[in-house]
Amino acid sequence: MNISDLKNAPYNPRIITEDEKLALSKSVSTFGDISGITWNKLSGNLITGHQRIAELKGKYKEITFDEIDNEHFWIIGDGMKTSFKIRVVEWDDMKEKAANIAGNSHTMSGKFELDLMPTLLEEIREFDSQIFTDFRFDQLEKDLGLMDWKFDEDKIINEDENLDGIESMIKIRCQQEIKDTVKNAILNALEGMAGVKIE
Repeated sequence: MNISDLKNAPYNPRIITEDEKLALSKSVSTFGDISGITWNKLSGNLITGHQRIAELKGKYKEITFDEIDNEHFWIIGDGMKTSFKIRVVEWDDMKEKAANIAGNSHTMSGKFELDLMPTLLEEIREFDSQIFTDFRFDQLEKDLGLMDWKFDEDKIINEDENLDGIESMIKIRCQQEIKDTVKNAILNALEGMAGVKIE
């Protein structure tokens, strides 16, 4: 594997401002990688990865560690190597606290590109609705305001052209509670247009 093999995903919906990028750069240069599980040996406190550790404790009866180098250890659950590593640091109190906040801060993690999200989320929903629910993508839709109805192309989730050589179908998504309102609005807008029916 070469660094040139690592391509940016063309569908990646995250964007980052110059200020956020600068803050992230300073975090990386100060703390290194704190995106996973980081533990401060001096204080005994976790810095990042609290929820990951809680999940691992709930999953495995016995957790041990296998040294990779002086700073990194594989986490072993019930005798089997997990996919998680823990980073061990020796930081003073203030650096620990600053790293904890930096590791959880939204001010340097970028934002979702809202123009890309509706299509991405719909692809996942149609591929596996259970994944969509398990990862709370339905709540993400609400948090991002993607479920607020607007008469725009974001609500056209599927277009089937030439189904039988004659007809085409357009599917539109909206919130359940405003379904009738949307349907009536579309019916009124298309009233008198020949060859159109709403199913």
